[in-house]
Amino acid sequence: MATLFLFATISSGFAQDDELEYVEYDVVYLKKGGGIKGEILAFDEKNGGIVFKDKDGRKYFIAQEEYDYFEENRRFPVKKKKSKQIHQRKKDAFEIGVGATLASLGRQHNVEDDETYIGRSETYPDQIIAFRVLAGKRFKNLSYAGLWGEIGLMQESNTSFSFGGRYSLLYNNKKETNLGLYIPLEVYYNYNSFDLDYSVKDTTFRDGGWSYPSYEKIKVSQNAVGLSVGHGFSFHISEQRSFALELMLFKHFIVSQNFEHNLPTDPKSDFNNSGIRFIISYNF
Repeated sequence: MATLFLFATISSGFAQDDELEYVEYDVVYLKKGGGIKGEILAFDEKNGGIVFKDKDGRKYFIAQEEYDYFEENRRFPVKKKKSKQIHQRKKDAFEIGVGATLASLGRQHNVEDDETYIGRSETYPDQIIAFRVLAGKRFKNLSYAGLWGEIGLMQESNTSFSFGGRYSLLYNNKKETNLGLYIPLEVYYNYNSFDLDYSVKDTTFRDGGWSYPSYEKIKVSQNAVGLSVGHGFSFHISEQRSFALELMLFKHFIVSQNFEHNLPTDPKSDFNNSGIRFIISYNF
């Protein structure tokens, strides 16, 4: 009962007149149907004629035979417009951000056929969830330049981390809005290590049987330069803070790679690594 009483009290509070705005019109109900809103300027009590001005300011005469009846000073509720608060953004100030990255990495792998390895071409997906930190400066035109780094927390890879530079250009900085639209660009170093099964030209004997080819699990470590570009949305809140969402395409250009195994030679592997990232961050 107490809950119902509280609900009724809250509901009635929202229903009070001071929560609404009203506008008053005179209304003339026409015989042909419908009504017109505006102001009755004059009424001929003898003949019943009305001099009327509608909401658009047009004046005309309505004869008695053209209408059924009229109402004066009828109140019509209108939605109360709430003033939108525009939060102040950082300008010429340092900014720190923390967040998370969800990346979908595709490794297109080509291995050359030789005396040890069987050539093949395959694509290996890797889903990476990483922790991300940023630090930089916001300039007068609301562009941003800084450094960032992230380390993989959950992924198919053994280890994954990146760090580098970042620049973003806001392109709707003239509008009175709490939403920022910008183009982010990142250049960075990436380290990634993972295990990969290679087909080897060797016969395996076990349990009275044999199989060909054999498979060797090799740990691959790669050092790469990454390039990433995309689009971002920043949602500005109080105290010059913001949340940001970004969708970015990236590509890794491999500088060097290392293979850990017990075979006589390294595989002649060529990797083409690229993908897409979704980033969410809180900036303060």
